[in-house]
Amino acid sequence: MRSFRLAVSNKAGESLIFFEKLPSQTILVSLSAKDNITTR
Repeated sequence: MRSFRLAVSNKAGESLIFFEKLPSQTILVSLSAKDNITTR
């Protein structure tokens, strides 16, 4: 399997989280409910 990247930004366009996930890794992310989150 190939790795993939996930970028999470708030409505202001600020990058909150960026990571590259490998098949052997599990990544958990917690975000504030008051932020409008989009994934791309």
